[in-house]
Amino acid sequence: MAITYNVFCDPSPASFQTLRTDDTTGNNVGTVFGGCSAILGGIPAAVPTNVNCADLSVILMGDSNTINIFSAGPPVVPGTYNIIGNGTNNVVAGTYNVIVDGDTNNIFGDFNFVGTGQNNNINGAVAAIVGGSRNTLNSQHSFIGAGELNLVGGNHSAIVAGATNCINNGSISSFIGGGEGHIIASPIAGLGAVHRSFIGGGQSNCIDAGNGVDNCFNVIGGGFTNCITHGDFNFVGSGNNNRMTSIAVAGSQAINYSFIGGGNGNQIASSPTLGSSNNFIGGGSQNLVRENSNFSSILGGMQNTLSAVCSTIGGGFNNCIGGVTPGTDQSINNFIGGGESNQIDANNILYSMYNVIDGGQCNYIGVKVSFGSITTGWSNCISESISSIVGGSRNTIDAQHAFIGAGELNLIGGNHSAIVAGATNCIITGSISSFIGGGEGNTIASSVAGSGSAHRSFIGGGQFNCIDTSDGVNICFNVIGGGFSNRTLPSATRNFIGSGDSNITGGESNSVTGGLGNAIAASAMHSHIGGGHGNTVSGKCSAILGGQNSTDSGQPLTGIFGSGIVATPIPGGLGAFWANELVIPNIPLSAGPPPPGYPLGALYYKIVGGAKQVFVV
Repeated sequence: MAITYNVFCDPSPASFQTLRTDDTTGNNVGTVFGGCSAILGGIPAAVPTNVNCADLSVILMGDSNTINIFSAGPPVVPGTYNIIGNGTNNVVAGTYNVIVDGDTNNIFGDFNFVGTGQNNNINGAVAAIVGGSRNTLNSQHSFIGAGELNLVGGNHSAIVAGATNCINNGSISSFIGGGEGHIIASPIAGLGAVHRSFIGGGQSNCIDAGNGVDNCFNVIGGGFTNCITHGDFNFVGSGNNNRMTSIAVAGSQAINYSFIGGGNGNQIASSPTLGSSNNFIGGGSQNLVRENSNFSSILGGMQNTLSAVCSTIGGGFNNCIGGVTPGTDQSINNFIGGGESNQIDANNILYSMYNVIDGGQCNYIGVKVSFGSITTGWSNCISESISSIVGGSRNTIDAQHAFIGAGELNLIGGNHSAIVAGATNCIITGSISSFIGGGEGNTIASSVAGSGSAHRSFIGGGQFNCIDTSDGVNICFNVIGGGFSNRTLPSATRNFIGSGDSNITGGESNSVTGGLGNAIAASAMHSHIGGGHGNTVSGKCSAILGGQNSTDSGQPLTGIFGSGIVATPIPGGLGAFWANELVIPNIPLSAGPPPPGYPLGALYYKIVGGAKQVFVV
């Protein structure tokens, strides 16, 4: 026979209770203790399982559901205006609460809602759990959409879905969209709350307040094990193990207004004494912006480190702006574009500012340098300000306003100097405004201790050419155009060697155009060797135009053109021109004996008829 139910209404004004009973057995579907309340359905039993203890409340159907009093007192505070729609083992205690369906859902508070699910719990007010299982709301004006083992402990906060997500410690107006294992604010006693923050999804992401100070306005979009602690207005987009955290085990200053877009293992850091703000990491892997950095950026790359203000690393591997002393380095407005193991250095005393390394490998700009630049290359180094290296390898500038274009193992130690290219060329310390165009092993000024400097000097190219200052005297205005192993002597000034091999000039304002093994002595002045081989000039205002193995023997005002000529003194010391053969037509022989001391073939003049007339001996 079909089972039918009757509705029983207690007409007493104090109760107005309504419940259903089984026509066949007479068993009730529940027990009503509250006034103006009802149990309208369920499973009839000798010991009813649905219990309604609240006023103006209703259980529509289900099994073992309970609408309880709000407080057992004293005094006893009954609940009112509650509804349980269906399900089993659901419990409501409070006012204006609703459980639609599900199993073992619990509400303790006012104006709360559970849609369905299992073992969901609300201990607050004006909160809602739509579904899922083992979700908990311990707050007001909060929401859990679905999922499992989610917890909201902050007012005006929400978790839409996912599993084991938590908003703890009174963190208000925060949001987790979904995913698994996210935490907004640590549950550890004594740590701060996190307000108005957001985790979109992913797994095991964390926004914390580990320094005990409340944080706010932080965002993690998604990814895995990303973390923000100790600051406000920060953003991590996605990726893996990206962090805005302290480098210390415990304690930290704030990190504010910073951004990590994605990548793996990137960190913007602070320390117990130094914070950071307005920093940016776009992506990449294991990049680090250290404490005391502000307004700085790492766009991408791997294992790049920045400890600076208003500075940028574009990408690459193991590049560094700032020194090795954590948090105390002062590096301002510097830039590394990319490459590998490039560094712009600084320390807690000496600043580095406005420097650029565009790329390359192992390039270095040192402490206290400003306005330095290295475009590319390998192991190039600048240790003074306002200097540039374009490329090459192992080039070094230890001077200001200096330039190296390219090449290898070139060195500048003099301000306002330049080496365009070549290898192992050197402008030694203190030699200002000097220039080497290229070649190999060319040197301006001696590197021996106690040597002088060579200012405003020039070597165009060639190999092993040298402007020598080994005697300790400063010199200037010497030029070697090129060639091999040409040299200006110590104390020489305003000398010129055009080219050739093993030519030497000394003294002042002397020149050797070219040739091999020609030499102008330190005693000479305003003298010249045009070319040839093995010629020597030691007199003033003398010249050997060409030939070989000729010498002026120190005679002034002497000219030689030929080979094997050894000039001898001329009476009166007025100078002479020597040649192996000289053809001058129409010169008469002397009408009488020549002046004493004149060699055969010499030209001389006599007064004849009141006028000068040239004769030959």
